[in-house]
Amino acid sequence: MNISLFSNIMHRVLFEISSQGVTWNLFKTHQSMQNSF
Repeated sequence: MNISLFSNIMHRVLFEISSQGVTWNLFKTHQSMQNSF
């Protein structure tokens, strides 16, 4: 799978969810995922 495509999808998902006010926990989770690569 294309890493940049995956990253774009993740950022889109985070952006969509941010309007619901739960973005911070997901952002930290996303950072943790990146650190594990």
